[in-house]
Amino acid sequence: MTWANAEQFATQNGGHLVAVDDASEQQWIISNFPAQDFWIGLYRDAGSSLSTGWKWVSGSASNYRTWLSGQPDYYGGFELYGQITSAGPWNDLGPNTLLKGLVEIPVSLQTLPDPAATAKLIWRGHSLAAGQLRTGTSSATSVVYTFIDDKDTSGTANSGDTFVVGEYELTSPSPVLRTTVSLPITSYISSSAIGLTVLKRQNPSLPSALAIGEPDGTVSLWTAPDVGSPLVRKIFNTEYKGKSWHQLEVFREANGTEGLVGLLVDPATPNQCQLIHWFPESIEAALNGTALVLNNAPSTRVLPTPSQGGTTGSVAVRIWDAEA
Repeated sequence: MTWANAEQFATQNGGHLVAVDDASEQQWIISNFPAQDFWIGLYRDAGSSLSTGWKWVSGSASNYRTWLSGQPDYYGGFELYGQITSAGPWNDLGPNTLLKGLVEIPVSLQTLPDPAATAKLIWRGHSLAAGQLRTGTSSATSVVYTFIDDKDTSGTANSGDTFVVGEYELTSPSPVLRTTVSLPITSYISSSAIGLTVLKRQNPSLPSALAIGEPDGTVSLWTAPDVGSPLVRKIFNTEYKGKSWHQLEVFREANGTEGLVGLLVDPATPNQCQLIHWFPESIEAALNGTALVLNNAPSTRVLPTPSQGGTTGSVAVRIWDAEA
């Protein structure tokens, strides 16, 4: 596309062709986009000085320039636009040259208010997750932040402390704290890890669900009943209480649905771990409060059977069927 078309595309997407402000940014560009030619946001007005008339379309005041030897040369009397060359240094080109454009889009930073706490324990594993936990009139992204509120400032999680879950909806102009839940810790927890992830529902019209491997090993699922209400916690699994989730992540089936997989460690054997997974159907059943009907093929195992030799022999097979 031409320089003008590239800049139009950039502005339609909330940015401008890039302003290269210094040598470190120039190096970052050529390191991440090696051996490529790009439009940049440098231009000058016709009739302006060839050496000093260049300016950035974004309004940047940077005077950094790194031209090829002999450039800019205003060849043909119409080269008014800046290009990063495949070699790195810059060149000037005309209005009809077709190149890709390198666009930068400013990011607006929002500061999230910290939930009140006596002292925070930030553990290993994920303490942050993000996703669209609400639909309807709001489709803003939510950020979930978790930590241990160390009430007695002992530096460990024990009885009397709380596990805090805070959810911020990233609305404009400022984020909204939608959920603050403090779950009591009833006994000493030797581990220092939690798992946290957001997974999509089988029905794409429903908002995503939050899955948390809590400090005591409980796995919970959290969903929003409506646009403005706090997240509601549902117990999903208590089989692994007393163990710790060092990671929870989604895994995607071939049909696009998402299940859950976790890395589980027993504090009694910290040098070993288990990989635990749940299929999307089991998660959906838990969220809907319905019984799960499994349709998996049965598991089989050939059992050792004494044999007297010969051309044929009997083999015992044991079959496990989850639907039985």
